[in-house]
Amino acid sequence: MLNRDKIFVLITSIILNACVNTSKDKQTTNYFTISKNIIGENTYHKILNQITDSIHFYTINKFNNYSAEYLYDYKVDSLLCFNNNGDRFIGCRHLYVNTPGAIADDLQYILGEKINNNWYIFKSASISVPRSMFEGHPENKPLSYSQLHHIALKEVYGGYLNAKNEINEDWFTSLFEGPGWGDFNDQSAFDWFLKGKRFKTKKEYYEFVHMEKVRNNWLQRDTTQPIIPLN
Repeated sequence: MLNRDKIFVLITSIILNACVNTSKDKQTTNYFTISKNIIGENTYHKILNQITDSIHFYTINKFNNYSAEYLYDYKVDSLLCFNNNGDRFIGCRHLYVNTPGAIADDLQYILGEKINNNWYIFKSASISVPRSMFEGHPENKPLSYSQLHHIALKEVYGGYLNAKNEINEDWFTSLFEGPGWGDFNDQSAFDWFLKGKRFKTKKEYYEFVHMEKVRNNWLQRDTTQPIIPLN
């Protein structure tokens, strides 16, 4: 039988976990509301479906950049965070690593940008999530969607709002224009990639670089195999 101290600790733990979960639910709802107010609920779900279809298409056609999704179960997080202009979003993909000996699962940034009235998505950084972060969770069992979403709220989406509870445009800039995308102000240093192209505005430059990222998916597939269309 549990003694009073243990009962108190157990009840306290349950209350604290409930408070944390409630706070996370409010954060998710707040982010959902902000994003849907920017682009509209129908468009929000349309883009979310497009992301799911795109990743599924890349996966069944075994594009190299999506080999992990081919090997393991995955889900697209239902939360997308849009910037003020509604032309960029940040989301993420969950990966459930179900191989023997695996002790962590994975989150990966999914970036989206509207270019010439079309939405394009591309991967960015990934985050390994040790299962030991969740007390009592078996290390040999993949984390749940809810558990990975809980981590994503901090590690992926945590920069969405600034201290004034306003959309943090600097966060979007850091992910869409930061290190790894070249330097607009020193384009000659990336001539191996630009091949003589020069851009007068940052918008033109980064749209080109992002489109090259998307096009590169097609260059890394087995061209000896026919394309499998989506149903």
